[in-house]
Amino acid sequence: MLNWAILSTYYIYPYLAAKNTNEITPLSMFVAVLLYSLGTFLHYGAEAQKHYTLKFRGSGLITDDIYNRGRN
Repeated sequence: MLNWAILSTYYIYPYLAAKNTNEITPLSMFVAVLLYSLGTFLHYGAEAQKHYTLKFRGSGLITDDIYNRGRN
């Protein structure tokens, strides 16, 4: 029962977001699109770096460029 209660909190935000009827300001929309685009760019850039680094260097830990900043 505790696991169900903890996992069910995952669905609270979509419910509250769908229930919200407030208007979105143009600034909020601009920031949301900008952050989404930046995240998408960083995601695909990191995937491309990983692909080509492993393709040409072989296996091992990647410690340069984007992967220099994080280890997850």
